Amino acid sequence: MKTPIPFTPGGFEIAFALLLAVGASSWPTAQVRAAQDRTPQPRDPLEAWAENTTANRRGLPERGGNRRAAAALSVSAGDVSSLLARFTPFSAAEAGAAPPSRKAQADDNEVWTLSFREQSVTHEFAAHFRPDDPRPLYWRGVGLAPDRDPTFDKATQVVLKTILRQQKPKAHVTGRPQLVNATGVKLRNWQGPLTPPWEKFWFFFIDDEPEANWEHPCRYVFVAEDLSAFAVQYGRSPAAL
Repeated sequence: MKTPIPFTPGGFEIAFALLLAVGASSWPTAQVRAAQDRTPQPRDPLEAWAENTTANRRGLPERGGNRRAAAALSVSAGDVSSLLARFTPFSAAEAGAAPPSRKAQADDNEVWTLSFREQSVTHEFAAHFRPDDPRPLYWRGVGLAPDRDPTFDKATQVVLKTILRQQKPKAHVTGRPQLVNATGVKLRNWQGPLTPPWEKFWFFFIDDEPEANWEHPCRYVFVAEDLSAFAVQYGRSPAAL
């Protein structure tokens, strides 16, 4: 009978054992990384504001409180561009050839958006369509140069130069000289609360027809604390702090 040869791990067996050990020790790290990958990333506040504004608008009843029967809508690029030209300083040609996209739909309500770039600034204009009742919804812009020392006067220049651009000389512009903190100040119009996109912001109100009785077109303007972005919400009643 042959004497059994004692087993001595060779180079391959040792390397394989080390590989198993290293792999086992790396499992907790891999699990942690996988959990981190599944952690929800914080949403961009301006994007969240746009989604919230869209959701609120498309669910509102018709003016006067009576909903119409659902009807098929036929919204074209020209319909969105015409509202863009009426309620922003841009023409359809300046917005470019990018087609609008439908952002939301509910019954006979549809929200369409048009996005375009102007130098470093990315703009998005949204319009709300119901049968025979198209209206602007919001306009937002990101990519302005951030300011390390923002002031009310500088925020005012953002409104005058970037938003109004002498578009409507008759418009009446008012603003709150102090930076607004949303946790301590509640904004409202006649329809209810106004939700700002940021916790801290500069606030302006644009009355587009100051000699007319309410209700009529107006704008609620939010400028980021560092002046790097703005959001315009369109309405038809005055704002109150």
